[in-house]
Amino acid sequence: MRTKFWLLAVGLVGCNWTEFDDLEGDTWISVQGQPNDDSTDFGVALTDQSDAHTKTAAFTYQHVAPEVLNGQTATARSDIYSLGSTAYQLISGQTPFRAPTITGLIDQILTQEPQPLVGPGMALCWPIIAQAMAKDPLRRQE
Repeated sequence: MRTKFWLLAVGLVGCNWTEFDDLEGDTWISVQGQPNDDSTDFGVALTDQSDAHTKTAAFTYQHVAPEVLNGQTATARSDIYSLGSTAYQLISGQTPFRAPTITGLIDQILTQEPQPLVGPGMALCWPIIAQAMAKDPLRRQE
C-alpha cells in the first residue's frame, strides 16, 4: 500500500513535491525543499465504540473521497483520492472544492469536478491529480 502512494508521489515530483514520509498517521510534507509545519491527514479514522455497538468516522471534509461521504467503507483508493486532493491544495494553495457550508462542500465533492490546474509543470501533474480524484474509485490509480 505504501508503495502505491510512493509511486503516485513520485509522479508528482515535477509538480513541486520534493519529499514526504509515511502516509499513515501524521504525514509531514515539504514543498520545493521548504519544510511545512502542517501535518496532513490522508485517511479516515474509524473508531469501534464497542460499548455502544457503533462506529464513528472522522475525516477532513475538504479531502474525503466521495464514496466515503456516501457511507461506503474507506479503501486504499479512498486514500488515493485524499492524496490527490491534498496535492491539489499544495500546488494551488486552495482546496479543490470550496463552499460556505459543509452541505455545499459535500454537494460539490459528490457532483462537481475540480477546476483543472494550469501553469508550469501542470501538463504532467494535472492528469495524475485528476485521475487520483476521479469520482469512481475504480478509475483511480491502484
